[in-house]
Amino acid sequence: MTVELIAAWGIVFGGGIVTGLAGFGFALAIVPPLLLFYSAPTVTAVAISLTLVTGWIVLLGTWRMIEVSTVSTVLPGAVVGLGAGVVLLRSVDEAWIKLLAGVVVLVFTMATFRGLSIPGSKSRGAPPVAGFLSGVLNISTGMASPPVALLFASRRYQPNAFRSSIVAYFYVIDLLAMMVLIQQGLVGWSELRTVALLLPAALAGTGVGRHLLTKASEAEFWRLVMIILLGTGLVGIIGALWDLR
Repeated sequence: MTVELIAAWGIVFGGGIVTGLAGFGFALAIVPPLLLFYSAPTVTAVAISLTLVTGWIVLLGTWRMIEVSTVSTVLPGAVVGLGAGVVLLRSVDEAWIKLLAGVVVLVFTMATFRGLSIPGSKSRGAPPVAGFLSGVLNISTGMASPPVALLFASRRYQPNAFRSSIVAYFYVIDLLAMMVLIQQGLVGWSELRTVALLLPAALAGTGVGRHLLTKASEAEFWRLVMIILLGTGLVGIIGALWDLR
């Protein structure tokens, strides 16, 4: 057992706690520190695969609360966005995409946190737009959650409905993203072996997060969601500025 593996277990365990509490934010918590130990394709494979495997823990007892109508209208836009993300990644510097995404997420999250409603968030056109942006960001920057999380937050779903709906969405979008990455030759057996090594820590952390959620109030839940989204925006901006330096 190496120091690298022990550190990776700790990082993934922490990411699992975040997911168990909020239903998203796993990639935000694990990607930056894991990049200190593993290559980008390996970290991407770990983030997507473990999100898929641990999602069922979040759904335990709450899967009936999935906002099926919203999720089903988000997904078509996301599928189109995945293709657009591949094109964008090949034609535009990833750092500029990440910088723009980070700024937008930060602005809209701060507005939502202050109680302001995102224009058009409750319209019929909002889910396809959020899905498209999520698909684009998933492939191009690995930041898939902000558009959909902001949509659900602006609609003020109950915490369990929020968590189960966003996990159901990620089950589909992350599976498709993984298929794209494998088809492009960016993920193979080496990356999947790392996923298997880190899986126990992710499962344990998600279970702990789910338990902690039972002790949190609804106000504390939404505060956590906003903090994660703010963190996503800041990480995106800092990472982009570092790449552009």
